[in-house]
Amino acid sequence: MTAPAASPAGEYARSGARVGTLELRDAGNGEWTIRLQGGGAPIEGAGMVADCELHARGTREGDRIQANVVPFDSTLMSVTTADLQRRPSAVTVTLEGDAAIVDTDFALCAMQADLNGRYVRRAAR
Repeated sequence: MTAPAASPAGEYARSGARVGTLELRDAGNGEWTIRLQGGGAPIEGAGMVADCELHARGTREGDRIQANVVPFDSTLMSVTTADLQRRPSAVTVTLEGDAAIVDTDFALCAMQADLNGRYVRRAAR
């Protein structure tokens, strides 16, 4: 009998030229919540390091979570239902061991912000 795969729920970080954080949470009933922050490169200045955020909800099939961006209000930014009616957005998270590859078409970030890339699971605190 094969042991069940470890849950991908947790926190992930992207490092390098563009930093960011990814949180994956099992919302139950087969649904997952995704929260992404980051985007700009630290070299581009203080206003670019964490200048974008998105929240999404979707389902997991195998090693992939496919989700639609949902309205939210945070200390960093807000996205309304009207924003998403004008520019619907989705995000795909592909799970590869302790890494998560993010691909999104979210276009409500400041210039040069990019949430796409490889995020590595953070050690449990």
